[in-house]
Amino acid sequence: MRAKGEPRLQKNHIGPAVWVSCWAVTWVSVAASMSVAASVSVAAAAPRSRPVAVEKTDAVQVIAHQGTRVVVSGAQVARWPLAMPVWCFEAAGDKPGLQLFEAQVASINGDQAALHVVETQAGLVQIGAICEPRFVAESRRWNASVMKLQADSPAGAATPAPAVPAVTVRHRPPVNVAWGKPIWLEAVLDGPADSVLLYLRQGATGPYREWPMAAKGDGLYGISVTLEERDPPDSQVQYYLIAQGPGAASSAPPLRYAVFANPAEPQTIGLDAVPEQTREQLVAHGPTDRASHGKPLELVAQINKRFTSPTIFYRARGSGTYRALPMKPMGPEQWQAVVPARDVVVPGLAYYIAVMDEKGVVREGFASQRYPHTVTVLQPQILSEEENRNRLTMRYGYSDFGTAGDTFHQGEASLERLFFGFLIARLSAAGWWGDSQRRAVIAGPDSAKPVSLLQSQPMRLYVGRAGLDLHLGDYVAASVDLSMATYKGGSGLGYRAVMHIGDEHVASIELGIEQVWPVDTGEKLLDIKRGTLLVPLGDRWRLAASAAQEQVLTDAPKAIRLGVGVEVDLGNQLQLDLSGGAAGRLDQLGPTVNTGFRFKF
Repeated sequence: MRAKGEPRLQKNHIGPAVWVSCWAVTWVSVAASMSVAASVSVAAAAPRSRPVAVEKTDAVQVIAHQGTRVVVSGAQVARWPLAMPVWCFEAAGDKPGLQLFEAQVASINGDQAALHVVETQAGLVQIGAICEPRFVAESRRWNASVMKLQADSPAGAATPAPAVPAVTVRHRPPVNVAWGKPIWLEAVLDGPADSVLLYLRQGATGPYREWPMAAKGDGLYGISVTLEERDPPDSQVQYYLIAQGPGAASSAPPLRYAVFANPAEPQTIGLDAVPEQTREQLVAHGPTDRASHGKPLELVAQINKRFTSPTIFYRARGSGTYRALPMKPMGPEQWQAVVPARDVVVPGLAYYIAVMDEKGVVREGFASQRYPHTVTVLQPQILSEEENRNRLTMRYGYSDFGTAGDTFHQGEASLERLFFGFLIARLSAAGWWGDSQRRAVIAGPDSAKPVSLLQSQPMRLYVGRAGLDLHLGDYVAASVDLSMATYKGGSGLGYRAVMHIGDEHVASIELGIEQVWPVDTGEKLLDIKRGTLLVPLGDRWRLAASAAQEQVLTDAPKAIRLGVGVEVDLGNQLQLDLSGGAAGRLDQLGPTVNTGFRFKF
């Protein structure tokens, strides 16, 4: 049932090398069986391949067979598609009789075809058997059963015999389909059937795919089919419609009727060619590579004025389903969209931008559905409102500067309270105690000339702090504390400032300075400068490297401490750290150890 004026598509195919070999074996067998010099033993070994005079008719008939391979011949074969189901019957004159076996078209060459028989039915193959497409045989069987019912109806019966059913469909095929658009098909069904099946394939070869059409009421059926993307793209699709019935009320298998076209003569629809990419830029967009977990992601693009309806299509990394997010205008050719915070999750997401041209065709302007742009979503170290609000930190350190009487301990305790996602208040206390090399002025041999010497002296210094952490973004935080100090001989005031840059999932650096002055003099009482680098080793482990220059008490020489250690998260509430290294003062060197923990509650 081709559209008027439509050229008939040639269906001839040459099978693969394996079938060529089987074809050759079959014809050699036939030729050998037709030879006058064929031996009796060969004829007895393969009686089913014995040549039989086949009457020339319009039907397709079996001319040779071997095992589950059958060769048929007939003018109708040229219109058969590959893989089409076929039923074969005993020949009753030039009409089919008792059904013998089922088969499937394996290869076609001119007006001859090779069939593959269902293995369990191979013993029923006969030379001269008539074969026809299954849908033709099913339709003929239905009509024949109704004709018999009419013939068996007694004359003068009160209930007249049913008439021969007529299953028809009213369907208008589309002329062509725009590129990128789905195919919409409708059909109105009349007759003893309760469903319509669409068989469709892309291109002019290959098997058909079955699609059940949805019932819309009053005999109307419809379906929308989205075609697969192929490279190179297809230029046409082919389809036919099969009506099926009766339904579940009958115990017999549902009968099938070819109501529009058929596998041998399908309806063909042309597909518009893929439009060439215009040299004019569709979308100008600066892609985003990183985002923060649980924070909205803003995307901005400049869309060419020839295109409309820009849309962001995004999905979580690892998910196959895209979500559509229409962009909103910000100004001339400027558009914006914000991915909700609930969809910005670790480990990341992928997106692309599509626009619609003047023909209504959706085109991918930035990235594509197959190759989207990926964004890495990180869980920043910056605290969020959902985390535990209180933090208790305890730290202890021991330093030996390599000289007898130059060792001291250092301790620190702090309590932090999270008020907002960007603000933390803190109270802390720190202390230094032990012995330290300090300068002492003593009288020399000549009492008029005092001498300055280094001596081991007791050291006691304690500092109390109060301050805030202010998070300036996802990867930047600043900390400021006011300090009050007390020591043997007086007290002091000062500050501590720390800048944190980075993220614990990638890398971060921390730079800090702390200074305290005595209240009664201008000399520094405490001067510490420190830097720390954190590099993640996994989801919960981090490598830490630190360097510090410190001068504790005014009359003590400057010291340097270097350390390497690890930090580990034990669950979501406890964090431990341990480091070791070297401490040096002047030309002496000794070990240093630091450890601590942080508990969130």
